[in-house]
Amino acid sequence: MLEGIKEATTRNLINMTDYADEEVQKDGLRLNDIFEAVASGKIIQDYPDDFPFPSCPIYGRNLRGQPIHCCLGI
Repeated sequence: MLEGIKEATTRNLINMTDYADEEVQKDGLRLNDIFEAVASGKIIQDYPDDFPFPSCPIYGRNLRGQPIHCCLGI
């Protein structure tokens, strides 16, 4: 699943929920911070039966070294 998510982020094929957008702004992050965290990240847990898409929380770091936890689905 992680490889599919990495490919989607590198090709900018993502949709962000309003909630996620609010959290990113509240935390002072940029969308690239999320992409960088995904590129260096590891899946914390896999939810293959999540609805409407399989999802997983990912822990990684952006290029500034900030720890980032995000949940993505594919």
